[in-house]
Amino acid sequence: MLYLFNLGCDSSYKLVLNGNLLYGLDEESKTMEFCLNDKERFVLEYLAKYSSYDKPSAARDIELAYQEQFSDEFGLYSLKNTIASIRKKYKLITDSYAIDTPTELITNVFKKGYYINLDVLDSLAKNKQLNFDINNYKLNTPAMLSLFIQIYQRSIACKGAKMAAISTLLLGILYMLQISHIESILKKYKGNTNFIAQEIMAHGCDDIQNVAVFSQSLNLDSAILITGNDRCLIDRESVRYLDDDVELQHLLDQPQFVYTLRANSQGTEFYARISRQSIESRYGNTLLPILVDSIHINTELGKLLSTGEPGNFRIYSHDYRAGAEVVYYSDGILFEWFVLLTLLSFVFYMKSIIRFSHFVITWVGLRYKLEVIMDTDKNQPIYYEILTRVKTGSPLDYINHIRQSGLVTFHTILTIRAIEDAQLDGASNNYGINLCPITLQGDQFPLLEQFLSRLEANEVILEITENSNLPYSQEIIEHILCLKAKGFIIALDDFGTGNNNVEMVKKVHPNYLKIDKEFLQGVEDDSSAKEILINISNIGYVSDSKVIQEGVETSSQKHFLSKLGYTYQQGFLYSEK
Repeated sequence: MLYLFNLGCDSSYKLVLNGNLLYGLDEESKTMEFCLNDKERFVLEYLAKYSSYDKPSAARDIELAYQEQFSDEFGLYSLKNTIASIRKKYKLITDSYAIDTPTELITNVFKKGYYINLDVLDSLAKNKQLNFDINNYKLNTPAMLSLFIQIYQRSIACKGAKMAAISTLLLGILYMLQISHIESILKKYKGNTNFIAQEIMAHGCDDIQNVAVFSQSLNLDSAILITGNDRCLIDRESVRYLDDDVELQHLLDQPQFVYTLRANSQGTEFYARISRQSIESRYGNTLLPILVDSIHINTELGKLLSTGEPGNFRIYSHDYRAGAEVVYYSDGILFEWFVLLTLLSFVFYMKSIIRFSHFVITWVGLRYKLEVIMDTDKNQPIYYEILTRVKTGSPLDYINHIRQSGLVTFHTILTIRAIEDAQLDGASNNYGINLCPITLQGDQFPLLEQFLSRLEANEVILEITENSNLPYSQEIIEHILCLKAKGFIIALDDFGTGNNNVEMVKKVHPNYLKIDKEFLQGVEDDSSAKEILINISNIGYVSDSKVIQEGVETSSQKHFLSKLGYTYQQGFLYSEK
């Protein structure tokens, strides 16, 4: 049972009796916690329930009540020692507060009895102050995403680096293919021009074969040949001598043409004359709206080609002969890389992205539901199992989704964070968390253990869920035992089904065995079903594990189970209306 006692006039400080725990609570968190023995707990609960200033409880009444409940003697001397121990713990707790409080928690009225000298605020059935709504501590969506990045930043960084490397390589290949295509065109025309130049320089201005040779040109409009004493203009129709240097310079200065120069060892010079519009159109047509934005070809005579202004990034350049180079520019390479990175990431991780997006959307409407596990003998809760409820679909659909998405451990961590924040805020309930076996193996367990270590271990019950598709390996069993050694309470969920069997009880020695509700079906009218429950109860007794029956829906089931010794129960009967 849970009791709150007011400390101080402003009600901001409280003394809390929660089961066997006695502690102080201010507006921020609990302080100075003590674990009471059974006699101390009984005395405090009895006095809180039955005594008052006007009606103190006699020592004899307390002794008889204890004897009736525990079938054990509780003499006056033992009672006085118990009350003295409680008073000492109370003093240690209240000394930590700088407030005026009664000097003694339990007051003895001469020849009448004892009562608690504090205002009892409420009991569990009525109290809402410490019955925290766990949903108030569920992380909001930005905080959840921040935690996801914090936990999986290394994995995200590795995947991002992989995608960045692939994107860089692929973009480099695309640029290389385009540049190679342009280079092949350049090489083709350069080779043809070299052939024409060599043939015509060998023949000279007087040779009638020059017209036939020039007709094999792929890109030249005309050419100027300068030998020792002669100058001539050669085109596809004729060879015409030039009168003087003035006419030669006039031809070289015409802006609609560009020139490249070839020379041989005899000093003969060949000026290839190319239409500017033709060459810019030829290479401009090889460019796409993406990748290479502009090409610039420079020769010993100046700029041969420019398909646009030089871009921000010089992608590639090389010399194709002495004094001549070709340069490739791009303005959008960073944007192209980012777009490619985004597309590849979506292609490679499309399923993961879609599933995580679905998880985020579901998280917005997700709510926790607390389902109480009751001690029907004492009529008080043992702990609250945290269940997940979603707005769309069933909880089973959600669980299957996070399993397929590899988010089971992350979901469990989010639940742990909610409990951690609730405990820091003074929540005194004991909470049960479902642990899927997959969270207890490989690199998942260190991550889980890291967040579990932030909780008050003795206030947390870890319910190991059954998964027939994942047998309990030695690694999983060792990790369960590790958590148990740290003080966590272990419950074996759905005992009697799948892998959660007697063999597991022998290996992990759980604190609780939770019996699946299917064993309760028709048990009141089926003697064999009753025998099965009795046998399971015996297993719990022999293994020193308390047995919890799930799926209790009616009062008749409750009383029937109580007769069989199943005092720990869970189900719709105990759910909040």
